[in-house]
Amino acid sequence: MLPPIGAEIPCSMLASNSAVRIRTSLVSVDFRGGIKQRVDVNPDDPINSVRMRTVGFEISAELHGGDDEAGGDTITIEQNFRPRWVASDL
Repeated sequence: MLPPIGAEIPCSMLASNSAVRIRTSLVSVDFRGGIKQRVDVNPDDPINSVRMRTVGFEISAELHGGDDEAGGDTITIEQNFRPRWVASDL
C-alpha cells in the first residue's frame, strides 16, 4: 500500500561521534535531528509508485569542553528548500 499523495513523512536522524573540524580543532559531537519527505505523484508510474521529495532537513549538536565546561554552543546544519514552482495556464 502506497502512502497518500501530499503526506509528509518525518524521519529522525542520529550521527554519534561525528568528527567536526572547527578552525584548527577536531571535535567529536552527536548530531540529532531529522528529515521530512513529502509524497508526490510519480508521473512515470502513478498507479504502482510514488516519488519522495525532501522538504525539510535539520540536525544539531552541542559542543562540550573548552574553557567553559558548561558548554552552551550549538552546531546546526539545515537545508532551506525553495518552493517548487508549477507552471499553469492563465
